[in-house]
Amino acid sequence: MTADAYTIRGANEIDFAKIAAFFSKYNYRLDSEQSLRWKYSQNPVGQGRIFLMEDSQKQIKGTLGYIPHILFRVEAHPIPVMASVDLFFCS
Repeated sequence: MTADAYTIRGANEIDFAKIAAFFSKYNYRLDSEQSLRWKYSQNPVGQGRIFLMEDSQKQIKGTLGYIPHILFRVEAHPIPVMASVDLFFCS
């Protein structure tokens, strides 16, 4: 059995085409740059983050995203949170 080295890094908009192609390959719903841009860069609640797991050939093998949400409570201040989304790994 051989082991591969993986790296985890934060993605930016330059990576959206590569991420969209990765999702499209597995029929995952975020298969366009436009949808990724809206969800992570133009989200009306705030800026999101997406992290990539890449193999030694810089091929995406997984993602983990965080997008902002606001929790509203009766008679209390709203609470801003980051929700974990788009956890997706492949072999």
